[in-house]
Amino acid sequence: MKNIQVIEEWVLVKPEKVDTGEKVLPSGLVIPAEIANKRNEVKRALVIQISHDVEFTGYKEGDTVLYYGKTGIPVFDTDGTEYAFLKHDGMLAIEVKKNEAN
Repeated sequence: MKNIQVIEEWVLVKPEKVDTGEKVLPSGLVIPAEIANKRNEVKRALVIQISHDVEFTGYKEGDTVLYYGKTGIPVFDTDGTEYAFLKHDGMLAIEVKKNEAN
């Protein structure tokens, strides 16, 4: 998002797109979207910006983090791109790339 400066304890992230439609199993059983979405309560997102008011977070801009999806405040850019504001301490985990894990 252009012309935005995150303040206080907030972090701006760009959530990954998640398929929220109903699922049809090979057997023909249909799982409604409401039930399929319950599995998506933990979301992945790219950290776009961290407030300068936060001293140390353990993650940085460009990291992929996991967070509880219901805690984010969704916002949309003028082109329709989805972002979310999260409290800096609301992250559950940082996704470690395979070459960093060893």
